Amino acid sequence: MHYGLTKWLALQAGFPEQQAELIATGNQRVDFGSIETIRLLTDYACLRPDKESAEEMRASHYPVGGADPEGQGVVAGGAAARQRVTAVTKAATSSRAGELLLAFGAALHSFQDSWAHAGAISGPPAALGLPNCQAPLWTTAPLTRGGPERHGADLLHTSPSSALEMAKQTYVLLRSFPAVQGHQRSSKPWVDVENSLITLLKADTKEASAAWFRVEGLNDVSFLAAISLPSGAGNWPLPPKSRILPKFTEPRSLQYDVPEDLKSFFHRFFLRWLTSSDPASAVVENADPAHASQLGARLKLWRLRDHGSASALLHKEGALSKADLRAVESRARTTDAYAAYAVLNDALLPVRGIESYPSPILPYVIRVIPAATEGGNERSAAIAKIRHAPYDEIIVLAEKKSSGWQVVSVQSVVDH
Repeated sequence: MHYGLTKWLALQAGFPEQQAELIATGNQRVDFGSIETIRLLTDYACLRPDKESAEEMRASHYPVGGADPEGQGVVAGGAAARQRVTAVTKAATSSRAGELLLAFGAALHSFQDSWAHAGAISGPPAALGLPNCQAPLWTTAPLTRGGPERHGADLLHTSPSSALEMAKQTYVLLRSFPAVQGHQRSSKPWVDVENSLITLLKADTKEASAAWFRVEGLNDVSFLAAISLPSGAGNWPLPPKSRILPKFTEPRSLQYDVPEDLKSFFHRFFLRWLTSSDPASAVVENADPAHASQLGARLKLWRLRDHGSASALLHKEGALSKADLRAVESRARTTDAYAAYAVLNDALLPVRGIESYPSPILPYVIRVIPAATEGGNERSAAIAKIRHAPYDEIIVLAEKKSSGWQVVSVQSVVDH
Protein backbone atom coordinates (compact mmCIF):
# COMPACT_ATOMS: atom_id res chain seq x y z
CA MET A 1 0.00 0.00 0.00
CA HIS A 2 2.49 2.58 1.19
CA TYR A 3 4.61 2.83 -1.94
CA GLY A 4 3.20 0.94 -4.92
CA LEU A 5 -0.54 1.36 -4.46
CA THR A 6 -0.19 4.93 -3.17
CA LYS A 7 1.78 5.87 -6.30
CA TRP A 8 -0.78 4.17 -8.56
CA LEU A 9 -3.68 5.93 -6.81
CA ALA A 10 -1.88 9.27 -7.16
CA LEU A 11 -1.50 8.67 -10.90
CA GLN A 12 -5.22 7.87 -11.20
CA ALA A 13 -5.94 11.08 -9.29
CA GLY A 14 -4.11 13.04 -12.00
CA PHE A 15 -0.74 13.68 -10.38
CA PRO A 16 2.14 13.66 -12.88
CA GLU A 17 4.68 10.83 -12.55
CA GLN A 18 7.25 12.87 -10.62
CA GLN A 19 4.70 14.17 -8.13
CA ALA A 20 3.18 10.71 -7.62
CA GLU A 21 6.68 9.37 -6.96
CA LEU A 22 7.30 12.04 -4.30
CA ILE A 23 4.04 11.21 -2.51
CA ALA A 24 4.76 7.47 -2.55
CA THR A 25 8.37 7.97 -1.42
CA GLY A 26 7.31 10.17 1.50
CA ASN A 27 4.78 7.52 2.50
CA GLN A 28 7.25 4.63 2.40
CA ARG A 29 9.94 6.52 4.33
CA VAL A 30 7.78 6.44 7.44
CA ASP A 31 8.60 2.72 7.57
CA PHE A 32 12.19 2.93 6.29
CA GLY A 33 14.17 6.01 5.45
CA SER A 34 14.17 8.47 8.32
CA ILE A 35 16.39 8.43 11.40
CA GLU A 36 13.34 7.65 13.56
CA THR A 37 12.78 4.33 11.77
CA ILE A 38 16.01 2.79 13.04
CA ARG A 39 14.88 2.79 16.67
CA LEU A 40 13.86 -0.58 18.05
CA LEU A 41 10.49 -1.38 19.63
CA THR A 42 11.95 -3.87 22.11
CA ASP A 43 14.54 -1.30 23.16
CA TYR A 44 12.31 1.75 23.70
CA ALA A 45 9.38 -0.25 25.15
CA CYS A 46 11.31 -2.75 27.29
CA LEU A 47 15.06 -2.61 27.77
CA ARG A 48 15.50 1.17 27.70
CA PRO A 49 12.00 2.64 28.11
CA ASP A 50 11.70 5.89 26.16
CA LYS A 51 8.39 7.72 25.99
CA GLU A 52 9.41 10.11 23.18
CA SER A 53 10.31 7.27 20.80
CA ALA A 54 7.13 5.38 21.66
CA GLU A 55 4.93 8.42 21.08
CA GLU A 56 6.49 9.10 17.66
CA MET A 57 5.98 5.50 16.54
CA ARG A 58 2.39 5.50 17.83
CA ALA A 59 1.54 8.71 15.98
CA SER A 60 3.06 7.35 12.78
CA HIS A 61 1.48 3.88 12.81
CA TYR A 62 -1.20 3.67 15.54
CA PRO A 63 -3.00 7.04 15.62
CA VAL A 64 -5.05 7.24 18.82
CA GLY A 65 -6.95 10.38 19.81
CA GLY A 66 -5.95 12.05 23.08
CA ALA A 67 -5.75 9.66 26.00
CA ASP A 68 -8.23 7.32 24.30
CA PRO A 69 -10.82 7.76 27.10
CA GLU A 70 -13.32 5.42 25.47
CA GLY A 71 -10.82 2.62 25.03
CA GLN A 72 -11.48 2.42 21.31
CA GLY A 73 -7.84 2.13 20.35
CA VAL A 74 -7.12 2.95 16.71
CA VAL A 75 -10.20 4.00 14.70
CA ALA A 76 -10.01 3.37 10.95
CA GLY A 77 -10.10 6.75 9.22
CA GLY A 78 -10.91 8.49 12.51
CA ALA A 79 -10.10 12.01 13.61
CA ALA A 80 -6.69 11.05 15.01
CA ALA A 81 -5.80 9.26 11.76
CA ARG A 82 -6.68 12.35 9.72
CA GLN A 83 -4.86 14.86 11.90
CA ARG A 84 -1.53 14.91 10.04
CA VAL A 85 -3.14 14.82 6.58
CA THR A 86 -5.41 17.73 7.48
CA ALA A 87 -2.49 19.81 8.77
CA VAL A 88 -0.37 19.28 5.64
CA THR A 89 -3.28 19.88 3.27
CA LYS A 90 -4.17 23.16 4.99
CA ALA A 91 -0.56 24.32 4.68
CA ALA A 92 -0.39 23.39 0.99
CA THR A 93 -1.30 26.59 -0.81
CA SER A 94 -0.80 26.52 -4.58
CA SER A 95 2.68 28.04 -4.25
CA ARG A 96 3.74 25.58 -1.50
CA ALA A 97 1.97 22.39 -2.59
CA GLY A 98 4.93 21.08 -4.57
CA GLU A 99 7.38 21.33 -1.68
CA LEU A 100 4.91 19.54 0.63
CA LEU A 101 4.33 16.42 -1.50
CA LEU A 102 6.80 14.33 0.55
CA ALA A 103 5.17 15.52 3.79
CA PHE A 104 1.72 14.76 2.35
CA GLY A 105 2.83 11.21 1.53
CA ALA A 106 4.20 10.77 5.05
CA ALA A 107 0.93 12.02 6.54
CA LEU A 108 -1.02 9.50 4.46
CA HIS A 109 0.95 6.67 6.10
CA SER A 110 -0.65 6.83 9.54
CA PHE A 111 -4.04 7.41 7.91
CA GLN A 112 -3.66 4.18 5.91
CA ASP A 113 -2.28 2.27 8.91
CA SER A 114 -5.40 3.14 10.88
CA TRP A 115 -7.27 0.50 8.85
CA ALA A 116 -4.60 -2.17 9.20
CA HIS A 117 -4.16 -1.50 12.93
CA ALA A 118 -7.76 -0.72 13.90
CA GLY A 119 -8.71 -1.79 17.41
CA ALA A 120 -6.94 -2.07 20.74
CA ILE A 121 -3.15 -2.02 20.44
CA SER A 122 -1.56 -5.31 21.53
CA GLY A 123 0.70 -5.38 24.57
CA PRO A 124 4.11 -7.07 24.78
CA PRO A 125 3.96 -10.89 24.60
CA ALA A 126 4.87 -12.64 27.84
CA ALA A 127 6.93 -15.23 25.96
CA LEU A 128 9.36 -12.59 24.74
CA GLY A 129 11.53 -13.05 27.81
CA LEU A 130 12.54 -9.39 28.18
CA PRO A 131 12.25 -7.51 31.49
CA ASN A 132 10.47 -4.24 32.15
CA CYS A 133 8.26 -4.22 29.03
CA GLN A 134 5.75 -1.40 29.44
CA ALA A 135 2.37 -1.75 27.75
CA PRO A 136 1.83 2.03 27.28
CA LEU A 137 5.04 2.15 25.21
CA TRP A 138 4.36 -0.97 23.14
CA THR A 139 2.95 -0.72 19.62
CA THR A 140 1.93 -3.81 17.66
CA ALA A 141 -1.22 -4.64 15.73
CA PRO A 142 -4.25 -6.07 17.56
CA LEU A 143 -3.99 -9.85 17.90
CA THR A 144 -7.32 -10.22 16.11
CA ARG A 145 -5.80 -8.67 12.98
CA GLY A 146 -2.31 -10.14 12.81
CA GLY A 147 -3.10 -13.77 12.12
CA PRO A 148 -0.74 -16.66 12.89
CA GLU A 149 2.07 -15.18 10.78
CA ARG A 150 1.68 -11.81 12.61
CA HIS A 151 2.17 -9.83 9.38
CA GLY A 152 -1.43 -10.38 8.32
CA ALA A 153 -2.69 -7.01 9.56
CA ASP A 154 -0.53 -5.23 6.99
CA LEU A 155 -1.29 -7.40 3.95
CA LEU A 156 -4.04 -6.29 1.57
CA HIS A 157 -5.46 -9.73 0.73
CA THR A 158 -6.15 -10.69 4.37
CA SER A 159 -8.94 -8.10 4.60
CA PRO A 160 -9.84 -6.97 1.06
CA SER A 161 -12.99 -5.06 2.04
CA SER A 162 -11.07 -3.02 4.62
CA ALA A 163 -8.23 -2.49 2.15
CA LEU A 164 -10.67 -1.30 -0.49
CA GLU A 165 -12.19 1.27 1.87
CA MET A 166 -8.69 2.42 2.84
CA ALA A 167 -7.80 2.86 -0.84
CA LYS A 168 -11.04 4.74 -1.49
CA GLN A 169 -10.49 7.18 1.37
CA THR A 170 -6.86 7.65 0.33
CA TYR A 171 -8.09 8.49 -3.16
CA VAL A 172 -10.47 11.09 -1.75
CA LEU A 173 -7.58 12.76 0.09
CA LEU A 174 -5.34 12.65 -2.98
CA ARG A 175 -8.02 14.32 -5.11
CA SER A 176 -8.56 17.03 -2.47
CA PHE A 177 -4.87 18.02 -2.30
CA PRO A 178 -4.38 21.55 -3.71
CA ALA A 179 -3.17 22.00 -7.29
CA VAL A 180 0.62 22.32 -7.59
CA GLN A 181 1.59 25.71 -9.02
CA GLY A 182 -2.03 26.16 -10.10
CA HIS A 183 -1.96 23.24 -12.56
CA GLN A 184 -5.34 21.50 -12.29
CA ARG A 185 -5.44 17.71 -12.32
CA SER A 186 -7.88 15.43 -14.14
CA SER A 187 -8.77 12.36 -12.06
CA LYS A 188 -10.60 9.16 -12.93
CA PRO A 189 -13.97 8.35 -11.35
CA TRP A 190 -13.66 6.12 -8.28
CA VAL A 191 -15.76 3.38 -9.89
CA ASP A 192 -13.12 2.92 -12.59
CA VAL A 193 -10.33 2.85 -10.01
CA GLU A 194 -12.22 0.32 -7.88
CA ASN A 195 -12.77 -2.04 -10.80
CA SER A 196 -9.03 -2.11 -11.49
CA LEU A 197 -8.18 -2.74 -7.83
CA ILE A 198 -10.15 -5.95 -7.30
CA THR A 199 -7.43 -8.24 -8.70
CA LEU A 200 -4.66 -6.69 -6.58
CA LEU A 201 -6.67 -7.03 -3.37
CA LYS A 202 -6.83 -10.80 -3.95
CA ALA A 203 -3.12 -11.21 -4.70
CA ASP A 204 -1.52 -13.37 -2.01
CA THR A 205 2.01 -13.64 -3.48
CA LYS A 206 4.63 -11.17 -4.64
CA GLU A 207 4.44 -12.58 -8.14
CA ALA A 208 0.67 -12.06 -8.37
CA SER A 209 1.04 -8.51 -7.04
CA ALA A 210 3.87 -7.78 -9.48
CA ALA A 211 1.76 -9.00 -12.41
CA TRP A 212 -0.99 -6.51 -11.49
CA PHE A 213 1.41 -3.57 -11.20
CA ARG A 214 3.03 -4.40 -14.53
CA VAL A 215 -0.35 -4.52 -16.26
CA GLU A 216 -1.08 -1.11 -14.74
CA GLY A 217 2.15 0.32 -16.13
CA LEU A 218 4.37 0.24 -13.01
CA ASN A 219 7.15 -2.01 -14.28
CA ASP A 220 9.66 -1.44 -11.46
CA VAL A 221 8.29 -3.77 -8.77
CA SER A 222 11.45 -3.95 -6.65
CA PHE A 223 9.51 -2.40 -3.74
CA LEU A 224 7.67 -5.72 -3.34
CA ALA A 225 10.87 -7.54 -2.32
CA ALA A 226 10.66 -6.37 1.30
CA ILE A 227 6.97 -7.23 1.78
CA SER A 228 6.14 -10.29 3.90
CA LEU A 229 4.21 -12.09 1.16
CA PRO A 230 5.25 -15.51 -0.17
CA SER A 231 7.24 -15.09 -3.36
CA GLY A 232 5.11 -17.30 -5.56
CA ALA A 233 6.95 -18.58 -8.63
CA GLY A 234 10.74 -18.48 -8.45
CA ASN A 235 13.09 -16.56 -6.18
CA TRP A 236 12.83 -12.83 -5.69
CA PRO A 237 15.92 -10.60 -5.47
CA LEU A 238 16.86 -9.26 -2.07
CA PRO A 239 15.38 -5.88 -1.14
CA PRO A 240 17.60 -3.09 -2.48
CA LYS A 241 19.88 -1.33 -0.02
CA SER A 242 18.58 1.97 1.25
CA ARG A 243 20.27 5.00 -0.30
CA ILE A 244 18.98 7.19 2.53
CA LEU A 245 19.50 5.40 5.84
CA PRO A 246 22.86 6.06 7.55
CA LYS A 247 25.43 3.26 7.34
CA PHE A 248 27.18 1.58 10.24
CA THR A 249 30.96 1.61 9.84
CA GLU A 250 31.77 -1.57 11.76
CA PRO A 251 29.88 -4.92 11.53
CA ARG A 252 30.05 -5.22 15.32
CA SER A 253 28.78 -3.28 18.29
CA LEU A 254 30.45 0.05 19.10
CA GLN A 255 28.44 0.54 22.29
CA TYR A 256 30.50 2.01 25.10
CA ASP A 257 28.87 0.17 27.99
CA VAL A 258 28.98 -3.44 26.71
CA PRO A 259 31.76 -5.81 27.89
CA GLU A 260 34.26 -6.77 25.20
CA ASP A 261 33.70 -10.50 25.64
CA LEU A 262 29.99 -10.02 24.95
CA LYS A 263 30.68 -7.89 21.87
CA SER A 264 33.00 -10.60 20.54
CA PHE A 265 30.49 -13.36 21.27
CA PHE A 266 27.67 -11.70 19.35
CA HIS A 267 29.98 -10.70 16.49
CA ARG A 268 30.97 -14.34 16.00
CA PHE A 269 27.35 -15.44 16.25
CA PHE A 270 25.97 -12.98 13.69
CA LEU A 271 28.89 -13.54 11.33
CA ARG A 272 28.39 -17.32 11.34
CA TRP A 273 24.60 -17.13 11.16
CA LEU A 274 24.21 -14.61 8.36
CA THR A 275 27.21 -15.21 6.10
CA SER A 276 27.86 -18.97 6.26
CA SER A 277 26.21 -21.60 4.06
CA ASP A 278 24.88 -23.36 7.20
CA PRO A 279 22.96 -20.92 9.43
CA ALA A 280 22.45 -23.54 12.15
CA SER A 281 26.21 -23.77 12.67
CA ALA A 282 25.99 -20.50 14.61
CA VAL A 283 24.60 -22.43 17.61
CA VAL A 284 26.64 -25.62 17.42
CA GLU A 285 29.31 -24.24 19.74
CA ASN A 286 27.33 -21.36 21.20
CA ALA A 287 24.09 -22.85 22.51
CA ASP A 288 22.73 -25.16 25.15
CA PRO A 289 22.66 -28.64 23.51
CA ALA A 290 19.11 -29.14 24.82
CA HIS A 291 17.94 -26.24 22.64
CA ALA A 292 20.27 -26.68 19.67
CA SER A 293 17.81 -28.35 17.26
CA GLN A 294 15.06 -25.78 17.90
CA LEU A 295 17.47 -22.85 17.70
CA GLY A 296 19.13 -24.22 14.58
CA ALA A 297 15.77 -24.60 12.83
CA ARG A 298 14.77 -21.03 13.67
CA LEU A 299 18.08 -19.69 12.40
CA LYS A 300 17.51 -21.54 9.13
CA LEU A 301 13.99 -20.13 8.85
CA TRP A 302 15.27 -16.58 9.33
CA ARG A 303 17.80 -17.03 6.54
CA LEU A 304 15.21 -18.25 4.02
CA ARG A 305 15.05 -15.77 1.16
CA ASP A 306 11.28 -16.30 0.86
CA HIS A 307 10.45 -14.80 4.26
CA GLY A 308 6.73 -14.64 3.51
CA SER A 309 6.49 -18.43 3.23
CA ALA A 310 8.40 -18.90 6.51
CA SER A 311 6.55 -16.27 8.51
CA ALA A 312 3.85 -18.49 10.03
CA LEU A 313 6.42 -20.93 11.43
CA LEU A 314 8.70 -18.18 12.66
CA HIS A 315 5.94 -16.53 14.66
CA LYS A 316 4.48 -19.76 15.97
CA GLU A 317 4.22 -19.78 19.75
CA GLY A 318 6.04 -22.53 21.58
CA ALA A 319 8.39 -25.18 20.25
CA LEU A 320 8.41 -26.34 16.64
CA SER A 321 6.88 -29.81 16.24
CA LYS A 322 8.63 -32.72 14.52
CA ALA A 323 6.53 -32.00 11.43
CA ASP A 324 7.62 -28.35 11.59
CA LEU A 325 11.28 -29.38 11.83
CA ARG A 326 10.90 -31.63 8.79
CA ALA A 327 9.27 -28.76 6.89
CA VAL A 328 12.22 -26.52 7.75
CA GLU A 329 14.71 -29.09 6.44
CA SER A 330 12.70 -29.55 3.26
CA ARG A 331 12.63 -25.82 2.52
CA ALA A 332 16.29 -25.36 3.36
CA ARG A 333 17.31 -27.98 0.78
CA THR A 334 15.76 -26.14 -2.18
CA THR A 335 18.06 -24.34 -4.64
CA ASP A 336 19.11 -20.86 -3.46
CA ALA A 337 16.88 -21.22 -0.40
CA TYR A 338 18.95 -18.89 1.75
CA ALA A 339 19.49 -15.18 1.40
CA ALA A 340 23.21 -15.05 0.60
CA TYR A 341 25.34 -12.34 2.17
CA ALA A 342 29.09 -12.06 1.68
CA VAL A 343 29.55 -9.63 4.58
CA LEU A 344 27.52 -8.62 7.63
CA ASN A 345 27.21 -5.06 6.35
CA ASP A 346 25.00 -6.40 3.55
CA ALA A 347 22.81 -8.53 5.82
CA LEU A 348 21.91 -6.19 8.67
CA LEU A 349 19.91 -2.97 8.64
CA PRO A 350 21.28 -0.01 10.62
CA VAL A 351 19.75 0.50 14.06
CA ARG A 352 20.22 2.91 16.93
CA GLY A 353 20.00 2.29 20.65
CA ILE A 354 18.32 4.38 23.33
CA GLU A 355 21.38 5.68 25.19
CA SER A 356 22.37 8.40 27.63
CA TYR A 357 25.03 9.37 25.06
CA PRO A 358 24.65 9.96 21.28
CA SER A 359 24.19 6.45 19.95
CA PRO A 360 26.40 5.36 17.07
CA ILE A 361 24.73 3.70 14.09
CA LEU A 362 24.88 -0.01 14.87
CA PRO A 363 24.39 -3.39 13.16
CA TYR A 364 22.55 -4.58 16.29
CA VAL A 365 21.93 -3.35 19.82
CA ILE A 366 23.27 -5.35 22.79
CA ARG A 367 21.69 -5.12 26.24
CA VAL A 368 23.01 -6.71 29.42
CA ILE A 369 20.14 -8.09 31.52
CA PRO A 370 20.81 -8.56 35.26
CA ALA A 371 20.21 -12.01 36.74
CA ALA A 372 16.56 -12.57 37.62
CA THR A 373 17.45 -14.09 40.98
CA GLU A 374 20.36 -13.78 43.36
CA GLY A 375 23.09 -16.13 42.22
CA GLY A 376 21.40 -16.63 38.85
CA ASN A 377 23.12 -16.37 35.49
CA GLU A 378 23.57 -13.04 33.78
CA ARG A 379 21.73 -12.71 30.49
CA SER A 380 22.01 -10.47 27.47
CA ALA A 381 20.01 -9.65 24.36
CA ALA A 382 21.10 -8.62 20.89
CA ILE A 383 18.37 -6.99 18.78
CA ALA A 384 18.75 -6.86 15.01
CA LYS A 385 16.85 -6.35 11.76
CA ILE A 386 17.85 -8.25 8.64
CA ARG A 387 17.59 -6.99 5.11
CA HIS A 388 15.23 -9.58 3.64
CA ALA A 389 12.79 -9.40 6.61
CA PRO A 390 12.83 -5.68 7.47
CA TYR A 391 9.47 -5.63 9.27
CA ASP A 392 10.73 -7.91 12.08
CA GLU A 393 12.95 -7.34 15.07
CA ILE A 394 14.96 -10.44 15.98
CA ILE A 395 15.95 -10.82 19.63
CA VAL A 396 18.80 -13.24 20.36
CA LEU A 397 18.89 -14.05 24.08
CA ALA A 398 22.12 -15.40 25.58
CA GLU A 399 23.06 -16.58 29.06
CA LYS A 400 26.47 -16.56 30.71
CA LYS A 401 27.33 -20.03 31.97
CA SER A 402 30.52 -21.54 33.36
CA SER A 403 31.75 -22.30 29.84
CA GLY A 404 30.94 -18.81 28.57
CA TRP A 405 28.07 -17.16 26.75
CA GLN A 406 25.44 -19.43 25.15
CA VAL A 407 22.40 -18.63 23.03
CA VAL A 408 19.21 -19.79 24.77
CA SER A 409 16.45 -18.42 22.51
CA VAL A 410 15.72 -16.58 19.27
CA GLN A 411 12.54 -14.53 19.51
CA SER A 412 10.97 -11.91 17.26
CA VAL A 413 8.33 -9.22 17.09
CA VAL A 414 6.68 -7.57 14.09
CA ASP A 415 7.78 -3.94 13.94
CA HIS A 416 5.21 -1.22 13.00
